[in-house]
Amino acid sequence: MALKIRLATGEIKTYSTNYSSLGVNPSHHTKCGMFWPNNPAQDEECDHLDCAIVAAEHNFRACILFLAFCFFFIVFTRENIVTLDGIIDLAMIVFGALIITFMVYALYHSIQSKNELTEFRDKGTIDGIKAKIHGH
Repeated sequence: MALKIRLATGEIKTYSTNYSSLGVNPSHHTKCGMFWPNNPAQDEECDHLDCAIVAAEHNFRACILFLAFCFFFIVFTRENIVTLDGIIDLAMIVFGALIITFMVYALYHSIQSKNELTEFRDKGTIDGIKAKIHGH
């Protein structure tokens, strides 16, 4: 199962512990050595705090890498993007903006998860609220 942390308020926060590798056939891994050829279900993941922190860090780096790729793509193809010759060009710009917006959201979520998990590891709290691993 994925890592579940119960706050003193009763809220349960769930954190993924797996991350995907890059390559032709990306697979999913955990820090503790679990492996899946495809994205695992939450009940198949481990519930280790260290694995959740590593997964959040990995997702953060993947988002940064993708956003950097998007930035360089836009910079080097800006002459072709600005023409707006037709509806296809406009659709591509809107689609690109949606992808970048989604990646910024994913980046924010991974930063938030990493901060919450490291606070829990270091202080036993999340956003200043006492917490404990659910099910232990």
